Amino acid sequence: MPNIELNKKVFVPVLEKLLADGSITSYGELHEDSHQDKLGLVFDYITVPGAASMDKVNKAFDDALDSNPALRDAFRALTEPDGHRD
Repeated sequence: MPNIELNKKVFVPVLEKLLADGSITSYGELHEDSHQDKLGLVFDYITVPGAASMDKVNKAFDDALDSNPALRDAFRALTEPDGHRD
């Protein structure tokens, strides 16, 4: 699945760095076991020690996406809903 490859190549290194410096305390990804559309729902999550850490997390992801416009476009294509879901 394209989202798994994107996460492994781009977002996991960012998340690991944030985890190492204490900006986040955990992260993960949840997938639907059953889905009707081509991808199903994917939930990415992080936990932070406090609200102040969110600024650092948001900046890290903004920097990763802004440094590569093709990556930013690929991420948007994977996160925009496609079609109707019940």
